[in-house]
Amino acid sequence: KLLGQIIAAGVFFLVSGKTLVTMGGMFGTEDLRLGWLEIPVTIFCIAGFINALNLSDGLDGLAGGITAIAALFLMSLAIQAQQWESFAILLALFGAIIGFLHYNTFPARLFMGDTGSLFLGYTLATCSVIMLSDAANSDLVMIKPVSLLVILAIPLMDTTYVMTRRAILGMNPFHPDKTHLHHKLIALGLPHGAVVSLLYLGMFLFGVLSILIVDYPDWLQALITILIAVTIYATIARLQKTSHKNWPLLFRRIGEFDHHLLDKVRSFLQTTTKPVAIITLIALLWPVIFLEIPRAYTGWVVLAFIGLMLVAFSWLRQESHLGLLRGNLYLAIFLLLFLYNFLLNEGNPWLGSYLDILSVALLVWVLLMFLVKSEKEILLTTGYEAFALISTWILPVAVLPA
Repeated sequence: KLLGQIIAAGVFFLVSGKTLVTMGGMFGTEDLRLGWLEIPVTIFCIAGFINALNLSDGLDGLAGGITAIAALFLMSLAIQAQQWESFAILLALFGAIIGFLHYNTFPARLFMGDTGSLFLGYTLATCSVIMLSDAANSDLVMIKPVSLLVILAIPLMDTTYVMTRRAILGMNPFHPDKTHLHHKLIALGLPHGAVVSLLYLGMFLFGVLSILIVDYPDWLQALITILIAVTIYATIARLQKTSHKNWPLLFRRIGEFDHHLLDKVRSFLQTTTKPVAIITLIALLWPVIFLEIPRAYTGWVVLAFIGLMLVAFSWLRQESHLGLLRGNLYLAIFLLLFLYNFLLNEGNPWLGSYLDILSVALLVWVLLMFLVKSEKEILLTTGYEAFALISTWILPVAVLPA
C-alpha cells in the first residue's frame, strides 16, 4: 500500500510539475527553501498525509467529515490566492462527501474503505501542494505551509503520535492497534456519535485558529498548534487514569439536556418563523427605498415584479403552485441582489457590509431550522424552481462577464 502511495505521489509530480518549494519560517528561519529536496519532501508529505487520512477512518463518518471541514478551510485559502482550479476540485470533493455522509454517518449503511480514505487523503494533499507551489512562485497572496499544518492538525498529530509510539516500542509503524485519538475517546466511555462530533468540532476549531493566528510568525503558529496537541493528549491521558464509573450517568444527563434544549429551540423557531420572514422581507427591501432605487428603470422592474408576486400571493401559496411561488421568490431576491451589486460601485460602500451581515444571519437561521427538524426532509424542486436557480447563476456571467 505504501509503495502504491509513493507511486501515486510520483505520478502527481510528473503530470503537474508541482512541488513544495519552501517550508516558510516554520523552523525559526526566515524562509527555508528546499532546493534539491523539493521532490523527495513533496512525495514524503503526500504519502504521509494519505496515511494520516487512511488511519483516521476508524468510525462511521469520521474520515469523510474531517475531510469536508478541511476542504472548506482550504477553499478559503484558494479564494485568497485566486487559485480557482484547486477551489473547484475542493468544492467538488466537499459536495461529494456531503452526499456520501448521508449514508455513512452512524449507523452507516455505506463504507468508503481504503479506496475512499486513500482518495480523500490524496486529493487534499495534492491540492495543498498545488496551492503552496503556485503561491511560492507568484506575487499573489502567500499561502504559508504552516497554515495547512494548523488546518490539518488533528489527522497529522494523531498519525505522528501513533507512529512515534509504535516505533519507540519497537513495533511495526503500520501495525494496527487501539491507540488512535478516536479509540482513546471511545475507551473513556463516550458514545460513537459524541466522539465523531468532538473530532468534527476539533477540526473546525483548528481551522478557525489558522485564521486567527495567520499573521503570527510561522514558528509561533507551529508552536501554538503543537502545544494544543500536547495538551489534548495529556488531558486524555489524565482522564484515562481517573475513575470514570459515574461517567455513563453524566453522559446520560448530558444527552437528556441536549434533547430538552433541542425541543426548546425547535419550539422557538416554529413560533418565530412568520415574524422572521416578515423582518427578512423588510430587510431585503429596505435598501430599495432608502437608496431611492425606484427612480431607475431597473428599480421599477424589480418593484413591479415583487408587487406582482404580492398580488398573486394567495393564489401562489396553494399546494399545486408552491413551486411557482418559490421559483419567483428566488428570481425576486436575485434581481434585488443583482441591482445592489451595481450600486456598490456608486458610492454605497456600506451596502456590501449590510448584505454580508444579512446573509450570515439568514444562513444561521436556515442551518438552525435544518438541524432541529425531527425528520430530515429532502427538498425536491420543480422544473420551474430549478430553471430559476440555474438562471440566477448563469445570467450575470452571460450578460456581464466582468
